[in-house]
Amino acid sequence: MNESDLDRLEDLVMEFLEEKKEDQSLTPGAFSRRHPELQERLEKAIRASQSVVDAVSDASPDLPPNMGEYRMLQEIGRGGMGIVYEAERDGERFALKVLPLASVMGERALERFRRETEILNRLSHPNIVRVRDSGVSSGVPYIVMDLISGEALTSLSGNVTDNRGADLIRTLALAVQSAHDQGVIHRDLKPQNVLIRDDGVPILLDFGLMTASDLPSLTSTGDVLGTPRYMSPEQVVGRTTDSRTDVYGLGLLLYELLTGTAAFSQPSRDLVLRAVSSGVFPRPRRLQGELPIPLEKIILQAMARSPERRYQTAEEMANDLDRFLAHEPVHARPPGPLVRIWSGFRREPIRLVVVALVLLSLSLGIWLFLPSDPALEKNRTEARVPRNPEDLARAGAAVHRGIQTWLDGDRQQAELSLRLALQWNPDDETARAMLHLLEETPVPLDSSPLVRHLTDGLLANEEGEYSEALKSFEKARSAASDNLLATAMQGSLAKELGMFRAAEPDLEKAAAKLPDCFEVARLLGWTYKTNNKDALAIKALEKASELDPTSIQVWKKLAAIHHDNFNGEKGLVATRKAKALSSAPDVEVLTIEGSLLNLLERRAEAQQVLREALAIQPTSIFTLFALALCLDQDHKTKEAEIQYQKILELNPRNERTLTNLAWIHCGAMKNECRECEEYYEQNPKALDLVKSEDYLLRALRESAGGNRQLSNTFLTIGMRLPSRENVLETLDELLLQPLSTRQISNLKKLKNDFRIRDRSPDRN
Repeated sequence: MNESDLDRLEDLVMEFLEEKKEDQSLTPGAFSRRHPELQERLEKAIRASQSVVDAVSDASPDLPPNMGEYRMLQEIGRGGMGIVYEAERDGERFALKVLPLASVMGERALERFRRETEILNRLSHPNIVRVRDSGVSSGVPYIVMDLISGEALTSLSGNVTDNRGADLIRTLALAVQSAHDQGVIHRDLKPQNVLIRDDGVPILLDFGLMTASDLPSLTSTGDVLGTPRYMSPEQVVGRTTDSRTDVYGLGLLLYELLTGTAAFSQPSRDLVLRAVSSGVFPRPRRLQGELPIPLEKIILQAMARSPERRYQTAEEMANDLDRFLAHEPVHARPPGPLVRIWSGFRREPIRLVVVALVLLSLSLGIWLFLPSDPALEKNRTEARVPRNPEDLARAGAAVHRGIQTWLDGDRQQAELSLRLALQWNPDDETARAMLHLLEETPVPLDSSPLVRHLTDGLLANEEGEYSEALKSFEKARSAASDNLLATAMQGSLAKELGMFRAAEPDLEKAAAKLPDCFEVARLLGWTYKTNNKDALAIKALEKASELDPTSIQVWKKLAAIHHDNFNGEKGLVATRKAKALSSAPDVEVLTIEGSLLNLLERRAEAQQVLREALAIQPTSIFTLFALALCLDQDHKTKEAEIQYQKILELNPRNERTLTNLAWIHCGAMKNECRECEEYYEQNPKALDLVKSEDYLLRALRESAGGNRQLSNTFLTIGMRLPSRENVLETLDELLLQPLSTRQISNLKKLKNDFRIRDRSPDRN
């Protein structure tokens, strides 16, 4: 057998072992018959491999109880080619991974194991398992790693809040980016390869399929290796993978974590592989209706079939999750329905032609493949019959109820109301359009432009194509400027797309006509807040809380706005409402509560609550900053600095943290209170203007004029430096970059303020 056949044989053995995990009924004979050119040798190799695995896993007395200096205690996990044990040496316990198949598969299996060790040794990140040792015992190689106490990520699937899920995957994305920075790709990201430590921190495991840019691939089938339902489309079709494969894997993890089900859960391996390669899977919000739209956008972009349409780095995905957690607009723009259809069928041209013809027929209002709907035909005939004013009024009221219940998520009630509306007025165009969506019926050829535009907008909205949906509703408003559905949807979509000023008037009109609609009140409250109209935001959200007192998100938002407006007691009432509704401690609620207690100068209580939140989610930047700020304001400067540094370990670009550290090191509060004076007396190195300048320049670059609130702080810090030269140079550099008009204006004002202060006789 030549070297190529040996390579192929090893790869097929590994493929069998991976597939066997998914389908226990698979036999060596059945698998080998798929490869007649190697059938006899392959079946023997598989049976030999199975016997070795069985021997090791059954703790056969023929095997030594030790591996090198390590005493084997118990099996704790296994993959296709390796088994992980708990082992002990000198009273310390470790996770020890062995490759029992090396004795069967020969030198190439050993080379694979050496490669894994080499890769793991070059990685150093707090969320990646650490390698402690490696060796070979009785011809069997092993790697020794830290023993992680905790549960697999699978234990959390479907049982975490949106924020907790987003934070976990953000943390993992940064760990994956650290590996990518070292030139290595994981290629097998799945829930079983992530452990959640007892303190809530996720740890990435199992680098058996990692590759490095400077190490040769050891598999001729290469990218096909891995667990089928967690493969990327390019792995399934055997194309070359890069770091974007891991971005896809992170999307899969987030999908499963938040929906409670795998994106690809077909009953057989072949069906799973076919589904993965097509890029077709249930949209997350179809499985979890409460999932925030921005989070769905992040998932869909990460899981785009084409690597070019995904986030191009894991860090990009982490940054978007940061934006979601900070309640900022995300950058994700997932592929739309036409892209998904093209991606799914371009490998099957005949099906693509059929689908294209169907789409074309729909766009022309022609439905060639279905019989006509008698009810709709009857409605079109009756539409020509004039209705009395009472019937038209009843129909209008029913349409309003239909729109309201649809917006609030009750599609069944919406459908009943809209059907009732058509009984009173078969000519109602809004009811017709909404029923085409709810009943999944085609749009007739003779439909009016308003019906077509409304239907197009509703369908585009369902598919997540929010920009296209907005355009369709704008056209609907051109046909009927007072159409309530188009008005409400224009406001909703403008808000989701970050066009808050445009959203406000439409949502106000919708709220006036739908005073009992929770969703409109909620969206209007969010929009008012973003537009800095806090009093109106509170009023709208209080209305939303009356319409649905069980909405945790509304109570959270109310608490946060009360905090921003120094209404500490009212804010605490809102947090208590949210806490009472939460089935488990909610980190975001606890953080807001701690911040409100700090606002009321109940600092000891605030620190206790914030530490409780960090015990649940130690990597929450939101909570770490709240605690650091509370300690800072409690004159516990040293403890505050420790928390600020933890934030920078997680996100070195956090502008508020950089600014506060610059503030501490320039001694801005040195003469403000006795505690601060004592701190600088006891810690003379804390007063470090070089450090202060470094943090200030980093904060300036990260802010780039985007945060006007920090300008006065920048000015105060800058004026304490021996020279403003570096600060002014940095401002000049920023002004040469492509920035928004607002950023440029803020930077120019800050630069001018520095110059004015510099000329002032009492500038120091």
